[in-house]
Amino acid sequence: MTNFLAQVGIGDRIYAIRKQHGIRSAKALAELIPGDNVTESILQNIEAGRKDDLLVSQLLNIAKALRVTPIFLLAPIATPSARLDIANLSSSFDDMIVVQFDDWISGEPDGAYDWNTLAGPPNCTACENCTNGSVSAGDW
Repeated sequence: MTNFLAQVGIGDRIYAIRKQHGIRSAKALAELIPGDNVTESILQNIEAGRKDDLLVSQLLNIAKALRVTPIFLLAPIATPSARLDIANLSSSFDDMIVVQFDDWISGEPDGAYDWNTLAGPPNCTACENCTNGSVSAGDW
């Protein structure tokens, strides 16, 4: 099974998480998202790499439907020394690596992610295969 934590690009991460959760299609994922700001077509374009400038509401809706925190979509968490692969960021992000991004976006000096074990945030079970925490994905 593909490790979604190592995928390059938000579209590849969404696709890998969707497949890991057994969600067969972009249409099926779109149906899990209430409202109309994330459609099957939008998801297909994101996964194919044709759309990489998501609205914040789209990012949050997709993350919630996939039962992962947004950081899992935003950055390749399994490669903490990698450069960010988020499109359209200002040049102030050019030298930022994933571990620094996690620190910055979480507001925590050591970030939200346990970089020593690649175990994820405390009490997180990003998917049914995760054994790192005590809170199931459906609880948040």
